[in-house]
Amino acid sequence: MMKVVIICESLGGGVRRHIVDLLLNLNRSKYDLHVIYSEDRIDEVFINLLQDLKNLNITFYNVSMCREISIIKDSVSLFKISRIVKRINPDIIHCHSSKAGALGRVVAFLYDKTAIYTPHAYYSQNVDMSKLKRFIYIYIERFLSKITNITINVSNGENKFAVDNKIVKKENTSIIFNGVEELEGNNIDTDSEFIVGTLARLDNQKDPYTFLEIAKKVTDKISDIQFVYVGDGPLLEEVRRITIEENLSRRIKFPGFSSNTVSNLQEFDLYLSTSLYEGLPYSVIEAMALSKPLVLSDVIGNNELIVSEYNGELFRRGDIDAAVNLIIKLYNNRDLLRSYGEGSYNCYKKQFSICEMIEKVEYVYDNSSRKVNVK
Repeated sequence: MMKVVIICESLGGGVRRHIVDLLLNLNRSKYDLHVIYSEDRIDEVFINLLQDLKNLNITFYNVSMCREISIIKDSVSLFKISRIVKRINPDIIHCHSSKAGALGRVVAFLYDKTAIYTPHAYYSQNVDMSKLKRFIYIYIERFLSKITNITINVSNGENKFAVDNKIVKKENTSIIFNGVEELEGNNIDTDSEFIVGTLARLDNQKDPYTFLEIAKKVTDKISDIQFVYVGDGPLLEEVRRITIEENLSRRIKFPGFSSNTVSNLQEFDLYLSTSLYEGLPYSVIEAMALSKPLVLSDVIGNNELIVSEYNGELFRRGDIDAAVNLIIKLYNNRDLLRSYGEGSYNCYKKQFSICEMIEKVEYVYDNSSRKVNVK
């Protein structure tokens, strides 16, 4: 049986969803699974699933990992992870996201283990980052790629970004789309209030301020439309304060964290994303599985989920007026809205099933090599 250690610093949102899907669906007769995670950044969904996952003979180890770069804290985390890895003696170390990706790959190199890395969007994809900061993060990723056997990118755009910026060599990468299980959707209800919604963390990457500005302009023009942004994060209280101060909270809602995201998605008539950068967002794929039409910012990850004039529309990142016009256009044309919803479901069925994702991850595991040539 192959021993696999999965390391992840943050277990919330899409990354948590990805890890949980791996743990529940990887062939446990082939793989002995161990998870190193940080209790500092986990969400309620993972907490509620933890005991069930342990009952599947998956072993968990809590190691504090801070999000920011800290020589002292990172050294302590590295030491603790090293001790666990030495005890387990795994065949593969599969790291997820940037901090776990750095610590885990260093440990894999130290113990001559196969290192697999899934970034779930490179931090340096953020176009608003300063040139100096981007250079530093790209340089770090370039260095770490030299001690990485395989990088799994979740979208073609993420892979192209990595290759173009010389973070990875094309031959050392594998593109595996995120996949979700079949979901039971619902038809658009023309008799109730029209809901435009999103499911995401409220942080700078997801740009909730642009969501709020779009919502303000649309609700000013249409009386029976509501905007709902489901999720928590560091910007939640700030956007809530704005909606209260401007007397908008009846029609623009920020309910916070939800443990039943499928139920939330089922209520939406249209899915809106204002993200500044992405890997391949799970919430949008779930919306597609539920036959939801899409209006998304034209960024890496999002733009691979849209077939123009088939399942939705793209707008230039931060272009509030363009997004407003697209939403109003679809609100006024329910036939087109339904057609886009059907297109979303067809796109999901064609490319984003969980079975295909798991099959490809297992192929990477079974065909990875421990030999890394550092130059």
